[in-house]
Amino acid sequence: MLTDNRENIRSLELRKLICARNENRGSSEERIFQVSKIDFKAKDYFALINWKRGGRLEPLLLMNVPFKEIEALVKVGKTEEWSKYPCHTQAVERCICLVSEASESVYGEETQLYIE
Repeated sequence: MLTDNRENIRSLELRKLICARNENRGSSEERIFQVSKIDFKAKDYFALINWKRGGRLEPLLLMNVPFKEIEALVKVGKTEEWSKYPCHTQAVERCICLVSEASESVYGEETQLYIE
């Protein structure tokens, strides 16, 4: 949402981020991942999940990024500025590599089975 083309959506996410940082400041509790229910009747992507249900947690990706820097990027709205921040963990990168290798082994003319 921070990279959305619409400024009002970016500022909405910035406000959510501020609330999450303030609520969890100095907390050393372990974060427990919970899968949220998806609202398939949502009109836009930011309404797919009920953000009010459950606790507010700051995205791990942004925890070490200074607030002033996030605020500046949100105001400018340039998505290419976000590319310097990693968006996947090393484990995710490994999975992407494995899935790519698996798909290469079954894709292509040489690997297809033809039924005549």
